[in-house]
Amino acid sequence: LRPGKKVCSLKDMAFANGQGAPLAITKIEVQMLPSQESQESPEGYGKIVPQFLIFIENRGQGIAVKNDAVREFCTQGKISHDKLNTIFVIASLPGKQGIEWLNCEPKQKGSAEKQGYDVKLKDKKDMIRCTFKAGIDSTQDSYLSPLNIELSYGYSQSISVNYLIQKTAR
Repeated sequence: LRPGKKVCSLKDMAFANGQGAPLAITKIEVQMLPSQESQESPEGYGKIVPQFLIFIENRGQGIAVKNDAVREFCTQGKISHDKLNTIFVIASLPGKQGIEWLNCEPKQKGSAEKQGYDVKLKDKKDMIRCTFKAGIDSTQDSYLSPLNIELSYGYSQSISVNYLIQKTAR
């Protein structure tokens, strides 16, 4: 809302081939939202809350397995349904005090440990909404900043092949 030359412009990022494999980040939509504090402030100044919509897709032929269930899945071949197609997501921005962790939704039950969140993929894709709740002072000038997103998961892919084994003639 302040006049002046901007260092950067807000834009969504779409990755045609995805960033990562076999699970890929296919798109990131960015929004800068006024915080509730801004509306209640008599001066009209407050904070801007950056929000990122992160689209994740399984581009491979296998299935994702929650990190803590990989050993169980590989040794026993069976795990509970809630651990299949579940990945752990951590999102952060660099800040004045070091790494600034983002709050992400939707949260699964028991999520939010280690500053990350469990995401359950439905039909091999899902979207997670991550917000920098602390916000940025609305009087601060625009600046560029890298967004760091980490996806942690196990992955299983099976390939079946039929073989015919014949006894050799002597």
